[in-house]
Amino acid sequence: MHKAAGCGRLAVLPADFPEAAAIVPSLFRRFVLPTACLCAALPLSAAHAAVDEAQARKAGEAAVQTVIPRKMAYKKLKLGFLPFSARVSDLTISENERFAHHPLRDWPHFYTAKDISLTADLLPLLIGRISVTQLDIRDFQANVLVDRDYTLNVGDLMQQKRGPLMSWLRIKDFHAANGAVRVVDATAARGPARLTFDDIDVRFTGFALKDKFNLNVGLRTPGAAARNVSLSGIAGPILDTVRSEQVPLDGVLTVDQAPILPFSAYIPEGLTAYPAAGTASMQLQLKGNAWDGMSSQGGIRLDNLVLVSRDGTLRGKPFTLALDIGRNIVTLKQQQIALNNMAVSMGQNRLTVDGVVRGIPRRPVIDVDMRAAAIDLPSMEEIYPFFRAYLPKGLVFKGAVALDAHAKGDMDGLGSDGTLDAGGLSLFLADVFEKKPGAGLKVGFTARLVPKEFTIKARANVTGRELTLLNAWLFRDGLKLALGNRLTARQLDAVISPGNRLTAAAVRGVMDYDTGFVSFRNFAAEGLADSDGTVTDALFTGSFDLNRLFVRWDVSARLSATRSQQLLKAAPSLAALLDADGRLPFRFKVEGPMDKPRVLAGAMVAPPVGTPVAVIGDH
Repeated sequence: MHKAAGCGRLAVLPADFPEAAAIVPSLFRRFVLPTACLCAALPLSAAHAAVDEAQARKAGEAAVQTVIPRKMAYKKLKLGFLPFSARVSDLTISENERFAHHPLRDWPHFYTAKDISLTADLLPLLIGRISVTQLDIRDFQANVLVDRDYTLNVGDLMQQKRGPLMSWLRIKDFHAANGAVRVVDATAARGPARLTFDDIDVRFTGFALKDKFNLNVGLRTPGAAARNVSLSGIAGPILDTVRSEQVPLDGVLTVDQAPILPFSAYIPEGLTAYPAAGTASMQLQLKGNAWDGMSSQGGIRLDNLVLVSRDGTLRGKPFTLALDIGRNIVTLKQQQIALNNMAVSMGQNRLTVDGVVRGIPRRPVIDVDMRAAAIDLPSMEEIYPFFRAYLPKGLVFKGAVALDAHAKGDMDGLGSDGTLDAGGLSLFLADVFEKKPGAGLKVGFTARLVPKEFTIKARANVTGRELTLLNAWLFRDGLKLALGNRLTARQLDAVISPGNRLTAAAVRGVMDYDTGFVSFRNFAAEGLADSDGTVTDALFTGSFDLNRLFVRWDVSARLSATRSQQLLKAAPSLAALLDADGRLPFRFKVEGPMDKPRVLAGAMVAPPVGTPVAVIGDH
């Protein structure tokens, strides 16, 4: 076996490049150019060595040694001179010495190629220039390893400077066929990820470092039945670039039904749901370079996406998640992606996103605005039923909500604030409350989430109108306990009817949420009325345990002036308890299961002498 310096630069890594657009320039600079340089150096050396094949081989290997810091071996090298040509069989390139004993490495060579052949023009060779008419590579494979600290086994190749030989290199026609790239990525959240991209076919024409050139790339993603990725367009020039990410590209990237499950290792731990099925497709117009700024426009679709809970007990219906990309710009120099008018569709629901994602690719931090005119909750529940765990059992809802929010943070902590308008939503919880479509309900919120732990802390400023309480008997029982034996049941029924419906003219207050537990203080329900008119106002202080569906409330109420007068007719002694507005205040405690709580205690409230009781509303 003949020995020579290693040759090749290659990386197709989620951690290395956040956009697929950077893959091809990286392939080209890290592998194609050095390979072409190696093969072209052989006939060039032969021309200067007066057709002494042994001397040509030695000179060619020495030329490559100055460029590539790897060992290379090949089984057979054949040189031709009419026309000038070179053919290498069973080429192997050694692994990076630093990764030679890595526990995730299970391959003998970094790179192998069954056959590499090249033909070159005669006259340019005689003056020290290389004009390759045809360069073909067949049956090649590369193994790429990403360590936990994001270092790559191609790192030594990436640091090599371009030699003078490449500056004189021109390639009229290049074709690499039947290739594969195997990626082992130790940085994946649930890693290591093991991915194989195969059926790789790369063509380009008219290459020179100072010129643009045409390219066409195809490959098959892991788990796909056939080749399903293509990139066609114009790349270059390369002359003034230092990094592969700086190579300009103007082309179209197309992906057709790539299975997403092979990439599951990149989904963080601790989420409520994970994909069980689905394919990804996209068509993006790419322009620019990934280092200084590459824009992308087009669409991305995840079809037949199915989400399941971590324990497998909940499974959503298949749906389509679509991204309509207005004009996103990736800038690796600034480690960010700018999102401009990007629309996200989940089934019939559409969300618009603008902002920036910083810290790519290692630690993404989002800073985005999100808007949705109408999110249909029943359709969302069909595809994402897992949020039921955070809602009261038995809650029935129908209709849509509008969202206007801002979010900033990462998997360790995400802050969000905004407004949720639920005016178009109907809500019903038996024996608790009802909201009909059109009844106003707005929630201004601030929230702090830890996505990797799925913990949420939030504060909501709630305003609404025409919301109906279906547990009005609590007020009747509370007033009964407050009055003691002063009224008969019939007299009490004349003040608060035994029915269970009280509709609030308005509600307002602040609620705090902490991972399944809701608390509130002085949450106001104004103008609670039955069919005969206003009954009372109320202030609620207490808590609601969503996990146990258990409530603890302290309720302060004030009978309306009309109902207070009805009460005084039956119990005139209560006149001393009237406040400055002629209304009787009382309070009571509620505790127990949400659907069947109990009134534990009640008392009439005597206002301080000369001081009117605080007014919630005049009725």
